[in-house]
Amino acid sequence: MNVLSTEVTRRLGIRNPEPYMSLIKKLNLTIIHKVPAVRFALKEQSVCIGHGSQITAALAMGASGVVLGTRLLVSDELTAHKGYKEAIVKASGRDTALVLHTLCNTVRSLANETTQAVAKMEADNPNVTIDELVPFVSGKIGRKAYETGDVSKGLLSAGHALGLTKAIAPMAEIFAQMETEAQVALGRLNVMQVG
Repeated sequence: MNVLSTEVTRRLGIRNPEPYMSLIKKLNLTIIHKVPAVRFALKEQSVCIGHGSQITAALAMGASGVVLGTRLLVSDELTAHKGYKEAIVKASGRDTALVLHTLCNTVRSLANETTQAVAKMEADNPNVTIDELVPFVSGKIGRKAYETGDVSKGLLSAGHALGLTKAIAPMAEIFAQMETEAQVALGRLNVMQVG
């Protein structure tokens, strides 16, 4: 896969990539656009995938596939601590925080002590550097949550699909539920076509 240059990626950040699309296509690059809030997701209907109906919608709009993340965090097969998975199940889509916007690399994370500290640092100093943030956002810190179940520290990526993670379950069961949801949505589309 071709990769966007750091400068283009920084410029795109969470902004609308539309002005860059012709250049991106001309260079035969792939872009994955991320959004920081529901209002942006309304425009980018094919992101924040966590329900089968969203898969159907994305495919109906011409997507070749979708990316799943948060919904699978509670699968039995994920080698994370049970306490971590239980925290994901208890959380809702409102239990997230956006951080690292000062670096033009906004991350949606499970809200915790780390997101509070980083948000304060970014609010107090809009020119905060990655070197100043690393002691809080290092991947080593986040990995401890997977190992220990303590989700109070670290950037723990989590999207709006948190509201759809109802129980720890086998991945096959999660996919079966999403397939059923997708089939129901497809049935609604088929009824609309006939009518």
